Formats: sequence, structure tokens, C-alpha cells
Amino acid sequence: MFIAASNTVTIHAAPGQVDTVGVMLRDMIGSLRDSSGCLSYTAVQSHCNSHLWIVTGHWLTQSDMESHFHHPVQEKYAVLLNCESVRSIEFNCQLFAS
Repeated sequence: MFIAASNTVTIHAAPGQVDTVGVMLRDMIGSLRDSSGCLSYTAVQSHCNSHLWIVTGHWLTQSDMESHFHHPVQEKYAVLLNCESVRSIEFNCQLFAS
């Protein structure tokens, strides 16, 4: 399997909101895994810091990754921030040269 791009979202849940964030992420992941060009999409909770969630996607092409950023389910990140379920969200992307 060749990966052209990856994205990572690091989420720090607010106190008392770890389960709420986890449920929302599980719902989001199911939709995003079905995106065109998605090789894998996962959300894991840190073993060392239970308030930390790491979401990672791997993509067949750069354009597949960029298209997924426009998926309607991405709006749920804003919902998490607006309902104060998270302290911070950090987005990162990496492109791999061919």
C-alpha cells in the first residue's frame, strides 16, 4: 500500500468530556473511512493521557485528502469546540513525495 498523504488531528478533551468526545469521533470516523481514496482512518485515545485523542487518516492521493476536508462531517470539530467539549484541536497534514 502506498500513501501519498496523511492527516492528523490531535484533540484535548475538556475535563468530564472524554466519553462525549470519543462517541462523536467514532461517529465521524465511520463516515470519513468511506471517503474516496481513504486507505485508513482511525481515532485512538492516548494510554498516557486519557484526555488526548489522536485521529489519523492515510490517503491514496493528495487530492483525496484535500477533498475529505470538505466532507460535511468535518463540521463536527467546530461543534466540539463550540459546546466546550474540548480544550484544543490541532490539525496537521503531511505529503509524501513520489
